[in-house]
Amino acid sequence: MLSWLTNSINQLRRRREAHAVAWGRAVAPPPFGQLSQFQYDAWAALRSEFPDISLNTSGQSELFLTGTFPGTEAVVFVYLDQAEVKAKDFSFSDLPQVSVPA
Repeated sequence: MLSWLTNSINQLRRRREAHAVAWGRAVAPPPFGQLSQFQYDAWAALRSEFPDISLNTSGQSELFLTGTFPGTEAVVFVYLDQAEVKAKDFSFSDLPQVSVPA
């Protein structure tokens, strides 16, 4: 029984360490409270798909980006290591079609 508990604790520890290594660069904020790499990458991806989107920084304890998809009431929030879209009645098919160069 004790060996099972010890093995479980060690597996959990290894998973946490692997998660920290995998996300470390993406979520580590640069000096002076700027955006994380994840936030910069998300900002770049949103701007490439929706050139008219305007994202603003907000937040006190955690700096995050927020903005509205053009032509909709859907609001996007980009946090340190995750993103969220909120809308009352919204489907991604409502967004304008973006042509992707071949």
